[in-house]
Amino acid sequence: MSAGLPVFTCDLDGVLCRPPLGLNLGIGRRLEKHPPEETAPPLEFRGLNRLIWLTVEWLRYAGRLSMPDAREGLAAIARRRKIVLVSGRKELARPWVERWLRRHGLRGYIAEVRLNNTRLSTARFKLLAARQVGAREHCDDDGPTAIYLAENGISRVYLRQWLMNRGLPYPPNVVVVRNLLEVADDLDRLAAAADS
Repeated sequence: MSAGLPVFTCDLDGVLCRPPLGLNLGIGRRLEKHPPEETAPPLEFRGLNRLIWLTVEWLRYAGRLSMPDAREGLAAIARRRKIVLVSGRKELARPWVERWLRRHGLRGYIAEVRLNNTRLSTARFKLLAARQVGAREHCDDDGPTAIYLAENGISRVYLRQWLMNRGLPYPPNVVVVRNLLEVADDLDRLAAAADS
């Protein structure tokens, strides 16, 4: 289905997964200042630390709904791009992430799931993952992450609009969208412009 298509990376929380009570309070405001990484050693959880993280990750998914446009938006994007889900969630959360995606009918649109198994910050991990899969575009809900990706080689970054990500110094290659259908429309416009 997605063989030969350009790669598009997409965040999970705040883009596909609805925040608790519809309030996206986890969005940061502090800009990432560390340089990008080419590789990162894996992070391992053991003993009590592992149990605590497993519990936290399970609780984060309890009862979470998908965004209203998630399925339709992913379907529209998947016509033009190979979608790779890139999340700052820990690798420990993979069973819950996979289950959540299947439960909401989203897994079929996603070619690969990459979760943060490193000590890197979320922004740095997402940039590393996007580079590893050769992504040209990314969609996120976190303003500082969008800026970091846009300033470090991702040619077009779609920022899902939330109250908490307004007013940051976004570069011109960050495109603010209200939903994933707007992302798909923009990709269609770019393709039409390239064909003409």
